[in-house]
Amino acid sequence: MRFLSLLLAFIQKSSFLVFLGIPATCYALCLHYQIAMPYPIYWLIGSSAWLVYLLDHFIDAGTSTLSVDRYDFIAKRKKIFAGIGAAIVLLNAFLVFVYFDKTLLIFGMVIGLLVLVHQFINTSVRKAGGNALFKESFVALIVTLVFGFPVLYNFSVFQGHLVPLFFLLLINLGNVWLFAHIEIEEDRKNNYPSLALSLGKKKSKQMLKQLYFLLLIGLAGQWNFEQDKALLIALAAMVITLQVILLKTDYFSKNNLYRFWGDLIYLYPFMALLIQNKLA
Repeated sequence: MRFLSLLLAFIQKSSFLVFLGIPATCYALCLHYQIAMPYPIYWLIGSSAWLVYLLDHFIDAGTSTLSVDRYDFIAKRKKIFAGIGAAIVLLNAFLVFVYFDKTLLIFGMVIGLLVLVHQFINTSVRKAGGNALFKESFVALIVTLVFGFPVLYNFSVFQGHLVPLFFLLLINLGNVWLFAHIEIEEDRKNNYPSLALSLGKKKSKQMLKQLYFLLLIGLAGQWNFEQDKALLIALAAMVITLQVILLKTDYFSKNNLYRFWGDLIYLYPFMALLIQNKLA
Protein backbone atom coordinates (compact mmCIF):
# COMPACT_ATOMS: atom_id res chain seq x y z
CA MET A 1 0.00 0.00 0.00
CA ARG A 2 2.87 2.33 0.83
CA PHE A 3 4.47 1.53 -2.53
CA LEU A 4 1.27 2.41 -4.42
CA SER A 5 0.94 5.64 -2.43
CA LEU A 6 4.56 6.55 -3.22
CA LEU A 7 4.08 5.66 -6.91
CA LEU A 8 0.99 7.88 -7.17
CA ALA A 9 2.86 10.73 -5.46
CA PHE A 10 5.74 10.27 -7.91
CA ILE A 11 3.39 10.41 -10.91
CA GLN A 12 1.57 13.50 -9.63
CA LYS A 13 4.47 15.53 -8.26
CA SER A 14 7.12 14.87 -10.89
CA SER A 15 4.82 15.47 -13.92
CA PHE A 16 5.59 11.89 -14.98
CA LEU A 17 2.42 11.73 -17.10
CA VAL A 18 4.18 14.25 -19.34
CA PHE A 19 6.65 11.44 -20.05
CA LEU A 20 3.74 9.37 -21.41
CA GLY A 21 1.39 12.08 -22.63
CA ILE A 22 3.65 14.05 -24.97
CA PRO A 23 4.86 11.06 -27.03
CA ALA A 24 1.30 9.67 -26.94
CA THR A 25 -0.02 12.90 -28.47
CA CYS A 26 2.88 12.87 -30.92
CA TYR A 27 1.95 9.30 -31.93
CA ALA A 28 -1.71 10.32 -32.30
CA LEU A 29 -0.67 13.13 -34.65
CA CYS A 30 1.40 10.63 -36.64
CA LEU A 31 -1.67 8.39 -36.95
CA HIS A 32 -3.77 11.38 -37.99
CA TYR A 33 -1.29 12.59 -40.62
CA GLN A 34 -0.21 9.04 -41.57
CA ILE A 35 3.43 9.65 -40.73
CA ALA A 36 5.78 6.75 -39.99
CA MET A 37 8.44 7.45 -37.36
CA PRO A 38 10.90 5.10 -35.56
CA TYR A 39 9.57 4.18 -32.11
CA PRO A 40 12.75 5.23 -30.24
CA ILE A 41 12.06 8.80 -31.40
CA TYR A 42 8.91 8.78 -29.26
CA TRP A 43 11.07 7.88 -26.27
CA LEU A 44 13.43 10.74 -27.13
CA ILE A 45 10.55 13.19 -27.33
CA GLY A 46 8.83 12.06 -24.12
CA SER A 47 11.92 11.67 -21.96
CA SER A 48 13.49 14.93 -23.13
CA ALA A 49 10.28 16.85 -22.43
CA TRP A 50 10.06 15.26 -18.97
CA LEU A 51 13.65 16.25 -18.21
CA VAL A 52 12.73 19.87 -18.98
CA TYR A 53 9.76 19.66 -16.59
CA LEU A 54 11.96 17.98 -13.98
CA LEU A 55 14.59 20.71 -14.31
CA ASP A 56 11.87 23.32 -13.83
CA HIS A 57 10.65 21.51 -10.69
CA PHE A 58 14.23 21.35 -9.37
CA ILE A 59 14.67 25.09 -9.86
CA ASP A 60 11.31 25.87 -8.20
CA ALA A 61 12.07 23.52 -5.29
CA GLY A 62 15.44 25.19 -4.78
CA THR A 63 14.14 28.76 -4.88
CA SER A 64 10.76 28.38 -3.14
CA THR A 65 10.40 30.10 0.24
CA LEU A 66 7.33 27.99 1.04
CA SER A 67 6.94 24.39 2.16
CA VAL A 68 5.01 23.15 -0.88
CA ASP A 69 4.24 19.43 -0.99
CA ARG A 70 5.51 18.74 -4.52
CA TYR A 71 8.67 20.81 -3.96
CA ASP A 72 9.39 18.95 -0.71
CA PHE A 73 8.82 15.60 -2.43
CA ILE A 74 11.42 16.37 -5.11
CA ALA A 75 13.89 18.03 -2.75
CA LYS A 76 13.93 14.99 -0.42
CA ARG A 77 14.64 12.68 -3.37
CA LYS A 78 16.88 14.96 -5.44
CA LYS A 79 19.66 12.34 -5.68
CA ILE A 80 17.23 9.75 -7.04
CA PHE A 81 15.81 12.20 -9.58
CA ALA A 82 19.31 13.37 -10.52
CA GLY A 83 20.34 9.74 -11.11
CA ILE A 84 17.28 9.07 -13.26
CA GLY A 85 17.95 12.27 -15.22
CA ALA A 86 21.61 11.36 -15.81
CA ALA A 87 20.65 7.87 -17.03
CA ILE A 88 18.10 9.33 -19.45
CA VAL A 89 20.61 11.85 -20.80
CA LEU A 90 23.15 9.07 -21.48
CA LEU A 91 20.56 6.81 -23.12
CA ASN A 92 19.23 9.68 -25.26
CA ALA A 93 22.75 10.61 -26.36
CA PHE A 94 23.20 7.01 -27.53
CA LEU A 95 19.84 7.05 -29.38
CA VAL A 96 20.68 10.34 -31.10
CA PHE A 97 23.94 8.74 -32.27
CA VAL A 98 22.12 5.62 -33.54
CA TYR A 99 19.21 7.45 -35.16
CA PHE A 100 21.24 10.45 -36.21
CA ASP A 101 19.28 12.90 -38.31
CA LYS A 102 20.52 16.41 -39.00
CA THR A 103 17.05 17.93 -38.83
CA LEU A 104 16.28 16.10 -35.55
CA LEU A 105 19.54 17.34 -34.04
CA ILE A 106 18.90 20.94 -35.11
CA PHE A 107 15.33 20.72 -33.82
CA GLY A 108 16.57 19.45 -30.45
CA MET A 109 19.10 22.27 -30.23
CA VAL A 110 16.41 24.87 -31.03
CA ILE A 111 14.09 23.46 -28.33
CA GLY A 112 16.99 23.42 -25.86
CA LEU A 113 17.80 27.05 -26.68
CA LEU A 114 14.15 28.07 -26.23
CA VAL A 115 14.08 26.37 -22.82
CA LEU A 116 17.23 28.21 -21.75
CA VAL A 117 15.81 31.54 -22.97
CA HIS A 118 12.56 30.80 -21.11
CA GLN A 119 14.40 30.04 -17.85
CA PHE A 120 16.70 33.07 -18.20
CA ILE A 121 13.89 35.56 -18.85
CA ASN A 122 11.70 34.19 -16.05
CA THR A 123 14.60 34.32 -13.58
CA SER A 124 15.41 37.90 -14.65
CA VAL A 125 11.78 38.99 -14.36
CA ARG A 126 11.50 37.37 -10.94
CA LYS A 127 14.61 39.12 -9.65
CA ALA A 128 13.24 42.40 -10.97
CA GLY A 129 10.02 41.80 -9.04
CA GLY A 130 7.79 41.85 -12.12
CA ASN A 131 5.27 39.56 -13.81
CA ALA A 132 5.66 37.81 -17.15
CA LEU A 133 2.69 37.89 -19.50
CA PHE A 134 4.43 35.61 -21.97
CA LYS A 135 5.41 32.74 -19.62
CA GLU A 136 2.47 30.39 -20.21
CA SER A 137 2.39 31.20 -23.93
CA PHE A 138 6.08 30.35 -24.22
CA VAL A 139 5.68 27.01 -22.42
CA ALA A 140 2.63 26.15 -24.56
CA LEU A 141 4.60 26.92 -27.72
CA ILE A 142 7.57 24.75 -26.66
CA VAL A 143 5.33 21.77 -25.78
CA THR A 144 3.43 22.10 -29.09
CA LEU A 145 6.69 22.20 -31.04
CA VAL A 146 7.89 19.06 -29.25
CA PHE A 147 4.94 16.78 -29.95
CA GLY A 148 4.26 18.47 -33.28
CA PHE A 149 7.77 17.65 -34.51
CA PRO A 150 6.71 14.96 -37.06
CA VAL A 151 4.18 17.32 -38.63
CA LEU A 152 6.58 20.27 -38.70
CA TYR A 153 9.31 17.98 -40.08
CA ASN A 154 6.98 17.37 -43.04
CA PHE A 155 5.76 20.96 -43.12
CA SER A 156 5.83 21.25 -46.93
CA VAL A 157 3.31 18.40 -47.12
CA PHE A 158 0.98 19.44 -44.28
CA GLN A 159 1.27 23.24 -44.23
CA GLY A 160 -2.38 23.58 -45.25
CA HIS A 161 -3.60 21.10 -42.62
CA LEU A 162 -2.26 22.40 -39.33
CA VAL A 163 -5.61 23.14 -37.65
CA PRO A 164 -5.33 20.27 -35.09
CA LEU A 165 -1.87 21.52 -34.12
CA PHE A 166 -3.25 25.06 -33.66
CA PHE A 167 -5.98 23.74 -31.34
CA LEU A 168 -3.40 21.79 -29.37
CA LEU A 169 -1.35 24.97 -28.96
CA LEU A 170 -4.35 26.75 -27.43
CA ILE A 171 -5.19 23.72 -25.26
CA ASN A 172 -1.59 23.73 -24.00
CA LEU A 173 -1.98 27.40 -23.16
CA GLY A 174 -5.26 26.70 -21.34
CA ASN A 175 -3.55 23.91 -19.41
CA VAL A 176 -0.42 25.69 -18.13
CA TRP A 177 -2.45 28.85 -17.49
CA LEU A 178 -4.93 26.81 -15.42
CA PHE A 179 -2.08 25.43 -13.30
CA ALA A 180 -0.78 28.97 -12.73
CA HIS A 181 -4.32 30.12 -11.86
CA ILE A 182 -4.70 27.41 -9.19
CA GLU A 183 -1.19 28.08 -7.83
CA ILE A 184 -1.56 31.86 -7.89
CA GLU A 185 -1.08 32.33 -4.12
CA GLU A 186 2.03 30.12 -4.09
CA ASP A 187 3.46 32.07 -7.03
CA ARG A 188 2.62 35.39 -5.38
CA LYS A 189 4.45 34.47 -2.17
CA ASN A 190 7.42 33.03 -4.07
CA ASN A 191 7.41 35.93 -6.56
CA TYR A 192 7.16 33.53 -9.50
CA PRO A 193 5.96 35.36 -12.62
CA SER A 194 2.77 34.10 -14.31
CA LEU A 195 -0.06 35.21 -16.54
CA ALA A 196 -2.56 34.53 -13.75
CA LEU A 197 -0.68 36.86 -11.41
CA SER A 198 -0.51 39.57 -14.04
CA LEU A 199 -4.26 39.43 -14.64
CA GLY A 200 -5.45 38.76 -11.10
CA LYS A 201 -7.45 35.74 -9.97
CA LYS A 202 -10.93 36.96 -10.96
CA LYS A 203 -9.98 38.15 -14.46
CA SER A 204 -7.81 35.08 -15.00
CA LYS A 205 -10.76 32.77 -14.28
CA GLN A 206 -13.06 34.75 -16.60
CA MET A 207 -10.56 34.65 -19.45
CA LEU A 208 -9.92 30.93 -18.98
CA LYS A 209 -13.67 30.29 -19.24
CA GLN A 210 -13.77 32.35 -22.44
CA LEU A 211 -10.77 30.48 -23.90
CA TYR A 212 -12.35 27.07 -23.21
CA PHE A 213 -15.70 28.23 -24.65
CA LEU A 214 -14.06 29.54 -27.84
CA LEU A 215 -12.07 26.33 -28.21
CA LEU A 216 -15.23 24.22 -27.99
CA ILE A 217 -17.00 26.47 -30.50
CA GLY A 218 -13.99 26.24 -32.83
CA LEU A 219 -13.84 22.43 -32.55
CA ALA A 220 -17.59 22.18 -33.22
CA GLY A 221 -17.08 24.36 -36.30
CA GLN A 222 -14.49 21.90 -37.61
CA TRP A 223 -16.86 18.94 -37.43
CA ASN A 224 -17.92 19.11 -41.11
CA PHE A 225 -14.38 19.79 -42.34
CA GLU A 226 -12.41 17.20 -40.36
CA GLN A 227 -12.70 13.55 -41.40
CA ASP A 228 -10.93 12.33 -38.25
CA LYS A 229 -13.86 12.76 -35.84
CA ALA A 230 -12.08 10.83 -33.07
CA LEU A 231 -9.35 13.46 -32.89
CA LEU A 232 -11.91 16.28 -32.62
CA ILE A 233 -13.77 14.42 -29.86
CA ALA A 234 -10.49 13.87 -27.99
CA LEU A 235 -9.55 17.55 -28.26
CA ALA A 236 -13.01 18.55 -27.02
CA ALA A 237 -12.65 16.11 -24.10
CA MET A 238 -9.31 17.73 -23.22
CA VAL A 239 -10.97 21.17 -23.10
CA ILE A 240 -13.95 19.90 -21.08
CA THR A 241 -11.59 18.30 -18.53
CA LEU A 242 -9.80 21.62 -18.07
CA GLN A 243 -13.16 23.40 -17.75
CA VAL A 244 -14.30 20.98 -15.03
CA ILE A 245 -11.03 21.48 -13.12
CA LEU A 246 -11.51 25.26 -13.31
CA LEU A 247 -15.11 25.06 -12.06
CA LYS A 248 -14.25 22.57 -9.28
CA THR A 249 -10.88 24.00 -8.24
CA ASP A 250 -11.41 23.29 -4.52
CA TYR A 251 -11.89 19.57 -5.20
CA PHE A 252 -9.05 19.19 -7.71
CA SER A 253 -6.64 21.15 -5.52
CA LYS A 254 -6.68 18.29 -3.01
CA ASN A 255 -3.63 16.02 -3.39
CA ASN A 256 -2.63 17.83 -6.61
CA LEU A 257 -5.47 16.15 -8.55
CA TYR A 258 -5.52 19.07 -10.98
CA ARG A 259 -1.98 18.21 -12.05
CA PHE A 260 -2.84 14.53 -12.48
CA TRP A 261 -5.85 15.23 -14.69
CA GLY A 262 -4.20 18.19 -16.40
CA ASP A 263 -1.33 15.94 -17.50
CA LEU A 264 -3.58 12.96 -18.23
CA ILE A 265 -5.45 14.84 -21.00
CA TYR A 266 -2.47 14.36 -23.31
CA LEU A 267 -3.33 10.65 -23.48
CA TYR A 268 -6.84 11.39 -24.84
CA PRO A 269 -5.92 11.79 -28.56
CA PHE A 270 -3.84 8.60 -28.49
CA MET A 271 -6.63 6.58 -26.85
CA ALA A 272 -9.32 7.99 -29.17
CA LEU A 273 -7.40 7.32 -32.40
CA LEU A 274 -6.30 3.89 -31.18
CA ILE A 275 -9.92 2.92 -30.51
CA GLN A 276 -11.00 4.36 -33.85
CA ASN A 277 -8.34 2.36 -35.72
CA LYS A 278 -9.27 -0.85 -33.87
CA LEU A 279 -12.95 -0.40 -34.78
CA ALA A 280 -12.25 0.54 -38.41
